[in-house]
Amino acid sequence: MRSTLRTLLAVWLIVVAPMWLFAEQSKVKSPDGRLVVNVEDQEGRLFYEVFYDGRQMMLPSALGAVANVGNFAQDLHYKDVTRQKIESDYTMRTTKTSLVHYRANEMAVTYVNAQKLPLVVRFRVADNDIAFRYEFGEVNDRTHIIVEREHTAFRLPTVTTTFLSPQSDPMTGWKRTKPSYEEEYTPDAPMNAKSRYGQGYTFPCLFRVGEDGPTHEPVEQEAQIRLLEELKNHDGKNSMLVLRPADSAETTVAWKMAM
Repeated sequence: MRSTLRTLLAVWLIVVAPMWLFAEQSKVKSPDGRLVVNVEDQEGRLFYEVFYDGRQMMLPSALGAVANVGNFAQDLHYKDVTRQKIESDYTMRTTKTSLVHYRANEMAVTYVNAQKLPLVVRFRVADNDIAFRYEFGEVNDRTHIIVEREHTAFRLPTVTTTFLSPQSDPMTGWKRTKPSYEEEYTPDAPMNAKSRYGQGYTFPCLFRVGEDGPTHEPVEQEAQIRLLEELKNHDGKNSMLVLRPADSAETTVAWKMAM
């Protein structure tokens, strides 16, 4: 009997051990605890999902990319995770809120691929925003790498409806000025509805997840911009400055700063 129990225990350990070794879940919450992001690897691939007040707002969606130096979308193995609190104040002249107090919780999850090259996915979760970016670092003394294909996905629940602006055909409309910033929206359109002009859609986009309310996926999401602005070059200086002029005077100044 004891021999049989030992055999069954050994078989159980052989079956379950790979799950312990290769399945790792990391979690980060917003400062108010209502917005939650889970990051988990499944059979060497990386996924994230989003919950708000316990309700799922984003289904498990793929993370990763393929670059000229290696595949960072499969055969990934967990290395470590770090967390920190982010808090900053800044002013913006031409927005609805001029003085912004930004609070977020940051989580940086590190995985290594088959070539032992690191991929860091850095999430920042505020009370109303989620932003993330990929970090690859220096690879074999290269000063840069080329991302050839991105695997990032956004899988919304099947009950989701949309409020999207279709992209118009180029060089059409009044004085051939299209595409303009926005076209006509269709409220609560199904996810599988085709673009009116066959050219896809223009941001910003709104997604309504059933009765749980809308989510916003703007192309100029503030949290994403603030995160990207902190990228450093090899001299330790900021490698990106985002300028958002609101009128002709600010555009002139922004152009001079950029040049």
